Amino acid sequence: MKYILIIFLSMIFCFSACTQKNNPREDNVVFTESDVFASGDIGEGEAAGIDEENRIPLEDNFIFVRGGTFIMGDGSGEDNPPHEVTVSDFYISPHQVTFKEWKVFTDDALQNFDWERAMLIEVKDPEMGRVEWQDDLPMFNITWLQAVKYCNWLSKKRGRRPVYKITMSGRDLLSIEWDRGANGYRLPTEAEWEYAAIGGEKSNNYMYAGSNNIDEVAWYRGNSGVTLTLAMYGSVFERMPHSVGQKKPNELGIYDMTGNVREWCWDFFDIYYLGSPKKDPTGPSIGNFPSWHEIFDREEDGLNSRVVRGGHWRSREASSTRARSLWPYNWGAKEIGFRLVRNAD
Repeated sequence: MKYILIIFLSMIFCFSACTQKNNPREDNVVFTESDVFASGDIGEGEAAGIDEENRIPLEDNFIFVRGGTFIMGDGSGEDNPPHEVTVSDFYISPHQVTFKEWKVFTDDALQNFDWERAMLIEVKDPEMGRVEWQDDLPMFNITWLQAVKYCNWLSKKRGRRPVYKITMSGRDLLSIEWDRGANGYRLPTEAEWEYAAIGGEKSNNYMYAGSNNIDEVAWYRGNSGVTLTLAMYGSVFERMPHSVGQKKPNELGIYDMTGNVREWCWDFFDIYYLGSPKKDPTGPSIGNFPSWHEIFDREEDGLNSRVVRGGHWRSREASSTRARSLWPYNWGAKEIGFRLVRNAD
């Protein structure tokens, strides 16, 4: 058993069917650089095969994705209408960023990151437990803003030019600029993510990322559960994330794009498919979510939402390679993580 005892009473939200409003200020699900509750002895990753000074791999093992033209969207939900898009060459990580990788970042540049809170499965009731440390679990409960700061940090550590120029005022993000010519790490655009998920130029047009059988390639609602024996409650069945790379990869050798944790993308969320550029689209300049009041308490949370793609460990089987949703940039969620890309050198 790789997990400590956990009771999962309720989820913060369900991407596939949000039926109630969520207020992160009440639920304490916003994890930012201002969280100052120090972590305890959570555990550290092994240092084998890494730079002893920086504790990071000397080189990445990113996969080259040759650019091409594809039909983006499948005509369902927000993916309407399907439209032709061309993306340029890029590199992508085969795995989502892991606990071990994030721990190196927080030790070096985000020492006040609250690991105790971030690892909680039920934020409202800390007594219910947290995920047990595993180096290769996908990192979750982090914000979009923290993810882009990780990108810049790792770029500097590996001698690459940071992609993002971030201007902050306290906890507030004033602006963020993307240096398109930088060779550092970044979040994928929504188009890049979908193109990689379907297998790029090697695509076999599977329903899921690498197979028509979701159990072969993803952790989702139907297979992510384990049975735990709890002193207070007896045997319980709980769903949770799993270590990266355990399932079959897709045609490009990329893992977990249909299910484990959903993934932050660069783009603001918008129902913008009708006006999306055909060449390397990067999303609108501001978000647009007309139904914001069905999910959020404030319109600004809808306007500031970024795209998340893919399925997660409690998704229903309907989540395909086209699965698309949104979440405010300064909120964390237990179902959301991220992976990195970089420009082709």
